[in-house]
Amino acid sequence: MGKVEERQKVGRKQRHHRATNWPMVISVLTFAGVLTTGIFTAINYLFPRYGAGAAQNAPTIGWLQIATISGLVLLLAVILLAATLSIRHQANVEYERLSYDPTMILKWQDTFDDLCESGKVAKAATLSKEFLKVNDWSKVANANEIEYVLDFLDDLGFYLDGNLFSDEVVHHHFYHYIRLFLQKGVFYIDQERKRLNEPKKWEHCELLLARVTAIEFGKPDPTATEAEWNTEKLTRYFDDELPSAKAEGATPAS
Repeated sequence: MGKVEERQKVGRKQRHHRATNWPMVISVLTFAGVLTTGIFTAINYLFPRYGAGAAQNAPTIGWLQIATISGLVLLLAVILLAATLSIRHQANVEYERLSYDPTMILKWQDTFDDLCESGKVAKAATLSKEFLKVNDWSKVANANEIEYVLDFLDDLGFYLDGNLFSDEVVHHHFYHYIRLFLQKGVFYIDQERKRLNEPKKWEHCELLLARVTAIEFGKPDPTATEAEWNTEKLTRYFDDELPSAKAEGATPAS
């Protein structure tokens, strides 16, 4: 199992745990309590002269008593099964809600919108477009200004890895920009890690790209040929982020 698939599995497991933990505990406790109460009630009802505490002195149980106890236990089992299925259904609904909960991701969307309005995303697009021409970040003037976007994406990847939100939610809101700025941005990251001797710098960017790409293609490790955008497509999308395109009402494709 690859790292992407492993982290996705951890995320799903944690959401399942949050969704099903307490309902399952309640289900088990209910089963123990109801079944125990039912059995003691049945014994006391059928043998009132002796009581549950004196079962060793109870008379021989006849077919009527056996049928009554069996019917009561069966009824309790059916009720418990129905209750358990209902709880499981509610837990599954809660799991889906946790998987697609927009509460936190909308705050990140607002933060990214602020980056767009400040011109930092447009600047990153300009620098990235320049990189496509020279294929060397060290030859791109003021290349460090792409770091505003990289910092945002690295933080997004950090909290995705911590399961603050699901892969599906991040993919829906940010796949376009993650692919757009990290496909070539990873070369800048690699350059700066070597230059600064900081091997962990922006370490969550690659994992972020891999995880949302897995959602896009429905499998953990799509090939570069499948996943990567060609230069023409990248250039067009970078142009969409420039002020001139925004002024004309252009919107990025997803």
